[in-house]
Amino acid sequence: TNRMKKIWGVTDEQLNETAIENLRKLVCDIKSLEEVAAIYGAEMREEQSTPLYTVSVYTGMFGAAALLNNEFLKEVCTRTGSTKLWIIASSVHELMILPYEYAEEAFCAYNTAVAFNELIEPDDMLSDNLYVYDDVTEKVEIYEGENRNGQA
Repeated sequence: TNRMKKIWGVTDEQLNETAIENLRKLVCDIKSLEEVAAIYGAEMREEQSTPLYTVSVYTGMFGAAALLNNEFLKEVCTRTGSTKLWIIASSVHELMILPYEYAEEAFCAYNTAVAFNELIEPDDMLSDNLYVYDDVTEKVEIYEGENRNGQA
């Protein structure tokens, strides 16, 4: 808050720099859908295979902060071989990420997350937005397009 900022004697710029520095210290954990299924003893059929990844942090709390970490998102682009990513904030604790080429699957996951948001505690919900990360511009933007119902 502004009151705390005044007490600490820091500027907006100093606060932002510290926040970015601390963000870089977060150890982000990315798992493929297959890896998540294996944790729960399930196996994916080949036709079910989708390059869907879940992102959290090692503490399990507030993993959606990875959304602000460009270095991490660049690593995900390298891992997926895509220059753009779909990002869905499934909660404040976790993100779902798909390569941009998988729009239909991204819209399906987005719609599932929106429905899920109605079931979770309000404090755990981040947003009902679908985001796009562009590795070239190094920006995350809210997807403003239409057809979130599964049509790219």
